[in-house]
Amino acid sequence: MITSDLDPRCGCCGAGSETTLWRVVQDPEMYRCEKHRRRIPCLVEGCGRTYEIQFNRHEGYQTQVLCGKHWQQAPKYMRSAVARVRHLGLKLDWPKNIRNRHHRLWLRCVRYITDGPMLDESKIREMFGWNEKDEL
Repeated sequence: MITSDLDPRCGCCGAGSETTLWRVVQDPEMYRCEKHRRRIPCLVEGCGRTYEIQFNRHEGYQTQVLCGKHWQQAPKYMRSAVARVRHLGLKLDWPKNIRNRHHRLWLRCVRYITDGPMLDESKIREMFGWNEKDEL
């Protein structure tokens, strides 16, 4: 149980010091109320979905999760790349290079979903009618 002067809040529902709060072992900066004690929230802010913390002997504890609705927002080629590398990691017992590659691909998908797709500078120039010839 946590009682603090800083008024920590549950990372899932936002409940404050009026409830009993527990510190998350995998991330000491995060707290959970009694209702969400063994739960992980979807990474997208405002999404109310949570998932049970599970231990996988190959991957360790899950600390980040996307709900199915938000995972589908990533392009198919990104999701397929994550799935291919995950399958390879399970097959080879997660060597360090495969684990790092999977993490980079996962973060790329998360960034795409939470921040939106990155715009290409050439597309922006085209949208506004800016040409390199005009600048000279």
